[in-house]
Amino acid sequence: MTMRQIRILSVLVTLLLSCLGRAGQIVTCAPQDAGMSPDKLTRVSSAVQDLVAKGKIAGASVLVARQGKVAFFETFGMMNKAEGKPVDEDTIFRFYSMTKPVTSVAVMMLVEQGKVTLDDPVSKYIAGFGDLKVSESGALVPATRAMTVRDLLRHTSGLTYGFFSDTEVDELYGKAGVLDRNTSLSAMAKKLGGMPLLYQPGTRWHYSVSTDVLGHLVEVVSGETLDAFFQARIFEPLGMTDTGFYVPSKKVDNFAACYGPMQGGGLRVSDDPFKSKFLKKPGLLSGGGGLVSTMGDYLRFCTLLLNKGELDGKRLLRSDTVDMMTKNQLPKTTSWNGEGFGLGFSVRITEGRDDTGEYGWGGAASTHFWINPRHQLIVIALSQIMPYSGQLEEAVKPLVYESIMKSSVPSIDLWKAVVQGNLEAIRQHVSGGANLNAKEPTGGCTPLMVAALYGQTRAAKALIEAGANIDARSNSGGTALHLAALFCRTRTLTLLLDRGADMTVKDVRGDTALDIMTAPWTSELEGVYRYLGDILELQLDLGRLKTARPKIAAILREHKTE
Repeated sequence: MTMRQIRILSVLVTLLLSCLGRAGQIVTCAPQDAGMSPDKLTRVSSAVQDLVAKGKIAGASVLVARQGKVAFFETFGMMNKAEGKPVDEDTIFRFYSMTKPVTSVAVMMLVEQGKVTLDDPVSKYIAGFGDLKVSESGALVPATRAMTVRDLLRHTSGLTYGFFSDTEVDELYGKAGVLDRNTSLSAMAKKLGGMPLLYQPGTRWHYSVSTDVLGHLVEVVSGETLDAFFQARIFEPLGMTDTGFYVPSKKVDNFAACYGPMQGGGLRVSDDPFKSKFLKKPGLLSGGGGLVSTMGDYLRFCTLLLNKGELDGKRLLRSDTVDMMTKNQLPKTTSWNGEGFGLGFSVRITEGRDDTGEYGWGGAASTHFWINPRHQLIVIALSQIMPYSGQLEEAVKPLVYESIMKSSVPSIDLWKAVVQGNLEAIRQHVSGGANLNAKEPTGGCTPLMVAALYGQTRAAKALIEAGANIDARSNSGGTALHLAALFCRTRTLTLLLDRGADMTVKDVRGDTALDIMTAPWTSELEGVYRYLGDILELQLDLGRLKTARPKIAAILREHKTE
């Protein structure tokens, strides 16, 4: 089975509408259903409770999702100690730099539309960035090349932040009030255009205001303010109803206090939620650190990324765009702590570790998220402590990876055996204790679903007899029966029905297999089949499919009435 074929689920997600973290209440499953050990996940709870008990943090919210399901979601401690309010699902957190991935997605949407090119000079879009100077040994020298959009996304622009390092350039940032909340993005960009760079573009990774410049670029190119762009193009399509650049007055009771450590131990309030600057819309819509949000909202954003740019049938980015964003983009001569950086995310590139391939980022108030496509894993850990503390992430991360049931990671050899109908190889996997209900790492298909898709009836029979769950559901809610029906695999469909497949199961659109097959044949449906055939390298006879669909529907109706 080729890697191209293994990506079948990114297509099936499109077809059957993948969903994880739908708007509304966060629903958890039994951890083992997501390939997680329930006993080991309890250690996550104990570790976070210990941080609260020791006064390291006032409260926290931690979520672990895997294989399309939320395996763990708990809240701890207080969102406001003075008010006696516990952290809950509706708690609003300061996300600070976890805004950066959102801005990066916005930029890449413009790239896909052909309005921006990654290797364009920034000066093409923002005046003042054309004749840049670089501070070198106390002297100003011309930039050896233009700063590009790609440089801004991966933090190789030569810009700085003004407070992470002690240089003359950083001092200039401080004096100019580059990130003054009461100014505007255009005013910020004008200030930056008149200041020297800290280093030559493309030569070093250095954390900076680059993403704030990208926020201004979004405004210039789109003709919309950054908040309006976010709302219309990202938040509304994803159902992120509690995310924005400030907390509305009607939601202030859900806004967490932010704390800081006191000398000698304990915590003090560093930002009172009832007096916070976040209660008023800022002048500077910071694409690098301006958002507030909730666990549920950010889960939906992370799910979009893990689903390669789509959520609930709404595609914001192409899958290849997300792949590019989440791969290391730093030049070989440039490194960041021995790790990589993509277009908006840190990327774990060290081989041989559980977290290899993981990408994510954190925020100044001690929030953090990471996504691991290899394990189909999303983890979000939120607290409100400044300055940034990595203690919550450090406590949670190793325990989460230890909780992954190794048998839940599918073998590529088993998938290949199923696609080829290699019964002997399938039997060997069965006798070796392979997890027959493991889910393919793009959208959650089990081996039985793949057998149904390819019409490998004997392979499907062997899997069922070995104990495969006939009604297992993919991330998009479909079962093997849905797939056998969709591709008109008559013998496989009959086998599934004879073995008791549940005909009442509905996918995320609310469709049963019969509903799918009674839908009218349209040019749009024909286009979907053509697309699927191309992606899956299947020779699909559209005439046969069109003729067979009523026959498949008749078989389903017959079993429904029995």
